[in-house]
Amino acid sequence: MADKAAIQVEVQQAIAQVLMRIYDPHFSEHSYGFRPNRSAHDAIEQVLEYLDDGYQWVIDLDIEKYFDTVNHDKLISIIRERVNDKTTLHLIRSFLKAGIMEDGLVKPNKIGVPQGGPLSPILSKLYNKIRELLCRRKAAAQPLSLVFTKVNQVVRGWINYFKIGGMKYFLFKFSQWLRHKIRVVIIKQWKLPRRIYTNLMRINKALKCNFSDEDIHKVANTRLGWYKRSTGHVVNFLLSPKVLGISKADRPGLVDPLEYYLSRR
Repeated sequence: MADKAAIQVEVQQAIAQVLMRIYDPHFSEHSYGFRPNRSAHDAIEQVLEYLDDGYQWVIDLDIEKYFDTVNHDKLISIIRERVNDKTTLHLIRSFLKAGIMEDGLVKPNKIGVPQGGPLSPILSKLYNKIRELLCRRKAAAQPLSLVFTKVNQVVRGWINYFKIGGMKYFLFKFSQWLRHKIRVVIIKQWKLPRRIYTNLMRINKALKCNFSDEDIHKVANTRLGWYKRSTGHVVNFLLSPKVLGISKADRPGLVDPLEYYLSRR
């Protein structure tokens, strides 16, 4: 069954490539989805050009159940105008009529285009991915070097892909949120009041800060939870963006999302 499914996907991809070469020259110049040498980035660039020209609105429309209501006969009739090969037309129709599994039973598909085929896009969301990586229970049990490495990979990859977008303010807020999550992980890894006190005092002396012994003692011995403990002025200052960004022998520095985004523009 797995081999059969793989063959079906390869055949669909081959047909899609042939149809694309035939129909692409006839598609609208303003169409960017699922076309060679075009991407969502090109669409965004076009939108930005319109905004530069003085337009103020961008409208995002999604036709409800569009794929579910495509008429098979009409679609085949349109394809037949440029594709005369009966075998190819038969294969396309067979894919369109592929059954749908419902309640354990295969039901015939008389209308609509199956979604989730070879061209279906796979999108990942930055917040969800970082939340998963920085789940306090999981992250606190991992070496800080591994946590920083994973977070840096996700941040760099996401920004490299979506850097075309104007997201300076978003990344400013996201950077603050990310650093706070990292501070929570660090404080929880230190765990014991004595260790929290010792490490914060060491950073305090290394940076020649003016926090008193009493200030740091309060942070180390507070009864507040990990999240609130990591929001105070002392922790925010001692575990500042500059400190978190320092590379050490045992771990990389934390990437600043906003700075990285600006450097890639």
